[in-house]
Amino acid sequence: MATILHFFDDRSDHQALERQLRRDGHDVVGTDDIAYAADVLSNYPVDLLLLNVTSSDAASLRLLEAVRSDPQLDDLPAVVCCPPDDSDVLQLARELRADNLIFKSRGFERDLLEQLSHHHGSPAPVAFDQSWSYYARPS
Repeated sequence: MATILHFFDDRSDHQALERQLRRDGHDVVGTDDIAYAADVLSNYPVDLLLLNVTSSDAASLRLLEAVRSDPQLDDLPAVVCCPPDDSDVLQLARELRADNLIFKSRGFERDLLEQLSHHHGSPAPVAFDQSWSYYARPS
């Protein structure tokens, strides 16, 4: 299973997702502190950066920008979960080379878990294909 750094901008919507990821066998470090996240990325092997974004000025996008500017972390797979109607976040995520985008709608956690489950049998760390995929469950 993967080691996932889950960075969230809103404390209210992270615990259930992290519990499910742990039940599925993943090691999860969750934080909303950008300095702590940078420390984790510098000192521990992380397979996936999961960013739970609330707006285009969110700390999670600044973290992704820092990751993409670091040659040692530049290839770390990153998944951005964001509101479906925020075109600014979508544009920034593309510019920062997020590997996948999952729209936050009712049931988006299932979409994320489905994507992760496709990689359970792989000996390589979790990796998403480079083609941009959008996963949005109807409301």
